[in-house]
Amino acid sequence: MSKLKVLLASSEVYGFAKVGGLGDVAYALPKALRSLGVDARIIAPMHRKKGRKVGTINVKLGKRDVQAEIYLSRVNSVPLYLIGGGGYFPRNQVYGYEDDFERYLFFSKAIVEFLKGYNFWKPNILHLNDWHTGLTAAYVKSEGFPIKTLFTIHNLGYQGDVDTSKLNLLNLEEDITDLIIHNNRINPMKAGIVLSDAVNTVSVKYSKEIQTPEFGFGLDSVLREIKDKLYGIINGIDYSVWNPIRDPYIYRKYSTRTLERKEENKKMLSSEMKIKPSDKPLIGIVSRLTHQKGIDVFLEAIEEFLEDRTVSLVLLGSGEDYIENKAKAICDEFSDVVGISIKYDEVLAHKIYAGSDMFAVPSRYEPCGLTQMIAMRYGSVPIVRNTGGLSDTVIDPNENKNCARGFKFESLDVEAIKKALSRAIDVYENNREYWKILQLNGMRADFSWRGSARKYLALYKRVLSS
Repeated sequence: MSKLKVLLASSEVYGFAKVGGLGDVAYALPKALRSLGVDARIIAPMHRKKGRKVGTINVKLGKRDVQAEIYLSRVNSVPLYLIGGGGYFPRNQVYGYEDDFERYLFFSKAIVEFLKGYNFWKPNILHLNDWHTGLTAAYVKSEGFPIKTLFTIHNLGYQGDVDTSKLNLLNLEEDITDLIIHNNRINPMKAGIVLSDAVNTVSVKYSKEIQTPEFGFGLDSVLREIKDKLYGIINGIDYSVWNPIRDPYIYRKYSTRTLERKEENKKMLSSEMKIKPSDKPLIGIVSRLTHQKGIDVFLEAIEEFLEDRTVSLVLLGSGEDYIENKAKAICDEFSDVVGISIKYDEVLAHKIYAGSDMFAVPSRYEPCGLTQMIAMRYGSVPIVRNTGGLSDTVIDPNENKNCARGFKFESLDVEAIKKALSRAIDVYENNREYWKILQLNGMRADFSWRGSARKYLALYKRVLSS
């Protein structure tokens, strides 16, 4: 059999444009696939000019013909095709414009035109990601293009839906158009779900959760209808970046054999964040401060512990004003045990993973989550809500005492979080031998991209044989 060829389409690629975990996936997965013998390549919008121009293609939007420019570059040693032109790309931001639907419609159409117009390389699988490429599946079906499609849902909460007044831009037949309308709106996420050959989410549990009204964001009935082609594959983390043995950003490198050095990282992190060094547990948070992440409820729950000086807290992130203000207020009230930094800071993030004893991820929902996996790699014991990828990656002592590597709570409410914190603090203070077992279990767990890539390879083969 000839080498499998995969083209991964994404609106973000780390190194060119990144807003969330999607950019990390588009950066790391193709490289891991290539290590398994797959000819994997990437196609993305040209958010910034970088590369060699290799041609142009015509994209039809309604009655307009828009010229797209194609540039060839590389990221992580993987060929990367960048789509620009039409005034849609590049721009200063990845998202946040009134014409975002039209921008990513242009990109979705350009992907198919690229495949039609360039014969030097023809992929077997087109791997689409999130709503920004969902309509590509519609054009593949509409034109009967000979390629199999996999659509990955990274976050069902963002669907890219717009009013049907934009239908004139689509140039699709009525039977296809009917399939992508949901609640009288054009829904690119639904297009990817219904019209791709297979669909997956970025954790097994999330693939089940999105079939329920609580997590389905209005598409749960659609997802139940296609459940036979719906799969779950957990994301990986890049161990060349996240590894306390060789991390250039942390205060003191360490391993499973030199775990005592983590304490030095804790002391220096406390000093940098201007909080009082303590033998009490230090809880770390690295997160977007949005409603989804549940930080608002966690901050309410932890106040009692801060007041008693039972724990310290270090928080890094930015987002919605009401959560930022809550974090600032708590820092002002408990300045000796709380340090916050309201910004994005890659270096400080590494230091928090290395210097914290515990790591909180209290998400309302979490398709996959990377921070809990990174925390475990650094021997920081996660305290997470039992949802999505958090559930798939963290094992609670109540589930399996010998294999445990964190603590879970069910409902996102103050009392549930307090109970989980109390359980973790009790082990930390009264059973240090078992605490070290939790740390080592997390550090030795395999969350590498190679493992995830093998599962994607198996799914690609399944799609091709279907």
